[in-house]
Amino acid sequence: MRVVNAFPPIYAEILAAFPEAAHRKPIFAWGDVIYNPHGIEVTHELHVHEQVHGDRQGVNPEAWWRRYIADPGFRLMEELLAHAAEYRAWCSSANITRNQRRLVLRSLAQRCASPLYGSLISVNDAKIAIAEPGKPFKTRIVGSTSAA
Repeated sequence: MRVVNAFPPIYAEILAAFPEAAHRKPIFAWGDVIYNPHGIEVTHELHVHEQVHGDRQGVNPEAWWRRYIADPGFRLMEELLAHAAEYRAWCSSANITRNQRRLVLRSLAQRCASPLYGSLISVNDAKIAIAEPGKPFKTRIVGSTSAA
């Protein structure tokens, strides 16, 4: 994926749905492009995260984004998949210690559970879903208990 220092298409719609994004420095996958409007460092691990989104968007990123905006269950599953891939990328480092893995997992779970994504899951359940994909976890989506 190539990185472009610009806002993504339909940014106004994304911001309307996720006003928290105005107070952070998010990056956005759109097909084979990572939009990086604030010019943050896109680490290998973040690249892996965004690659999951880009791959899952297929040939129609706009349709994916519209569903991501409208469907909290879809959004949560997409973020859990991407955060789990990011976590695996971190863990694949030969130099990462057990304590560092725990800190990374906690940080990723906090991000995934944050208002940026709609606070759809607790931090503890996000940790389970990220570290152990396939294990059941609880969500804050009415009537939903799931597995990534």
